[in-house]
Amino acid sequence: HWGQMLWIGALGGLICLAYRLTGQPGVGLLPHRARTLFRAYLDADLVVATPGGYLYSTRGRAFPFLSVIFPLLFAVLAGKPLYCMPQSYGPFRFTWEKHLVRWLLSRARLVMTREPESLPALMDAGLPKAHLTPLVDIAFAFQGAPLAEVARWMKTNITGEGPHLGITVLNWERQSHSFDEQERYETAVAAASRSFIEQHHGRVWFFPQCSGPTPDEDDRLVARRIAGRLSDLPESVTVFDEVLPPALLQGIYGQMDLFMGTRMHSNIFALTAGVPVLAIGYLHKTRGIMTALGLADWMVDISQAQPEALVERLEQLWQARLLVRAAIVTAVPPVVAQARQAGRLIAVDYAHLRAEKPA
Repeated sequence: HWGQMLWIGALGGLICLAYRLTGQPGVGLLPHRARTLFRAYLDADLVVATPGGYLYSTRGRAFPFLSVIFPLLFAVLAGKPLYCMPQSYGPFRFTWEKHLVRWLLSRARLVMTREPESLPALMDAGLPKAHLTPLVDIAFAFQGAPLAEVARWMKTNITGEGPHLGITVLNWERQSHSFDEQERYETAVAAASRSFIEQHHGRVWFFPQCSGPTPDEDDRLVARRIAGRLSDLPESVTVFDEVLPPALLQGIYGQMDLFMGTRMHSNIFALTAGVPVLAIGYLHKTRGIMTALGLADWMVDISQAQPEALVERLEQLWQARLLVRAAIVTAVPPVVAQARQAGRLIAVDYAHLRAEKPA
């Protein structure tokens, strides 16, 4: 709601500035929930922007952009050290967005990027390269569930002979107003799934990497539509409706023979488990991460996911799976080590900052 966001944004900004001048948390004019939020800002010693890919233009719609700028802006206005963990940035289509990003991020203590393509986007916005810290997505450091727990789940839920193809999908048309080929994308995923089943007597498993908070972000709705196109193969196609813990998902993905993921973090989970992945990219973050691993050949842009092309690419990955698995085993461990640096970098910088402050 534009009015509510702008009112709380303006009032919250004034409260943060007043706090810097007076040291008093004058939050009494705010609604209760906003009051709790701003007290947390003012009481904080530092503010960390968690990882993601949320600072980019949204086809002329300023609301989503501003809604994620404000939480960072309040930290700066309150005089709190701001740290941005590895994220994807850009593209920025409008000059005002670039100005705002430059003003805001130039005041952050650390700005970490998670793939190479974010660097030129931020430099184009006016941030010097020296101010940016290239890392990788910290999901590479995520630990999956113990093998015994994964094995128990697999024994109950994964049936039939392999090979097994794990899949994640999303409703990109509902999340990006510049994409109007959702049906073609779903047709392509269905065609690739059918080919895998028929050519290799395989089984296809659709996993819900995301399940909300709104139907637009619920992967299960898309998975059911695609499975409906494969209704003549009911024994070979399964859509999991249960929302599974991330640690268990990572372990299950590691038991697949092949993975075709649109959700980027599902691809990262599969890759860290050594599974060959065909990634369907919907933002530049996917291309950047696959390129950083030397696996750019196994990425298909969602705008180019034609049925015939996706069928062919998935088959090529299957034929090359042993070589690709060997490449993953070599490429992933250094990336995992790099992912673990993000927290340490923040800790070291904040310790220096505290040491510099007068007693």
